[in-house]
Amino acid sequence: EDSAACRGSTLLPSTPSAMAAVNSDDADKLAVGICGCARIAKKNASAVSSPFSSCRISAIASRTEEKATDFVYEVFGDEEQRPTHIFSGVDAYDNLLESKQSCDAVYIPLPTKLHDAYVGTALRNKKHVLLEKPVAVSAQSYREMLSIASQEGKFLMDGTMFVHANRTKEFVKAIPNANRVNFNF
Repeated sequence: EDSAACRGSTLLPSTPSAMAAVNSDDADKLAVGICGCARIAKKNASAVSSPFSSCRISAIASRTEEKATDFVYEVFGDEEQRPTHIFSGVDAYDNLLESKQSCDAVYIPLPTKLHDAYVGTALRNKKHVLLEKPVAVSAQSYREMLSIASQEGKFLMDGTMFVHANRTKEFVKAIPNANRVNFNF
């Protein structure tokens, strides 16, 4: 275990079957850590953890151990899907982002004003980043995030999914000239 993962983190009790799942079926899946236990994180963690996903949730960070543990047991009923790392305390997010072994990518569903504080740390620690929207508090802040992602060769993505939804495609098809739509409020 690397030193960052040991500071303020808890490993969930791992049974041989849980460890076997990480070592076999999930070994080829992208390991994702989650900073925060927001309601949207629960929904997305469930989706990411589906058997058809190419990802697995490997770590959770929260300001309190109780909240992180509750999150894990609520979202991951199947013991074999539970993350093996829980980071808690005032440095939990930093510890997750600086950890070398806990994850390859991180999902940050924190309030927008906190994105600046954590995105750069994640990218500089060689982690891909998925952010909830809005991504940044300003265009300049977003440009800085994109610059770091480019320098580090990592992905920086936002959680905007509506552009990929079938409903959106149908909506655009229903507009006679979708390239020329004006809205006046």
